[in-house]
Amino acid sequence: MDIDEEIARIQAQIDQDNNQRSQPQQQQQQQQFVGFNQPQQQQQQQYQAPSQGNVGNTSNTPFHVNPQATPYTPPQQQQTAAPYGATEAQPTAHTFSKDSDSRSIFVGNLPKGDNGGPSTTVEELTQFFGDCGNILNCTLRKDRQTGQLTGNAYIEFEKYTSMGKAIDTKDKADFKGNTIIVC
Repeated sequence: MDIDEEIARIQAQIDQDNNQRSQPQQQQQQQQFVGFNQPQQQQQQQYQAPSQGNVGNTSNTPFHVNPQATPYTPPQQQQTAAPYGATEAQPTAHTFSKDSDSRSIFVGNLPKGDNGGPSTTVEELTQFFGDCGNILNCTLRKDRQTGQLTGNAYIEFEKYTSMGKAIDTKDKADFKGNTIIVC
């Protein structure tokens, strides 16, 4: 077999592969829009992708899109809170609202009780930041393995203006001998 025959054979194989690849794409383009008057079963069949064109599909089964499936929603974070002035800290579940990020602050460099030094409590933080506004949630971060305080906290205020006041007035303030970071 000479080189010209080999090139022709390879070219024919490439053309055949291209034709096989373009057929599912043409069918998919023709069925791109699903009419509202079509029965549900027919609509679901149009959403099924051919198995040979699924990149990364190692099970060799077609991917299916279920238009009636409920979308995935991640579980809500729950934090414990102690109301300002509470005599006994009763943990209450708190679910962050969608705009809680615009009302929450991060507090860093808090005393964590190392070497017999002072540690930080939720009550102390709510009292320290209480003049900025109503606090909905105060969470002290702990190391997952040791359970020890990390020296960080998150505080959620009722209003975003309270959050701004806390950043303006408490950043680089002295808290129990530590210069705290508020952002």
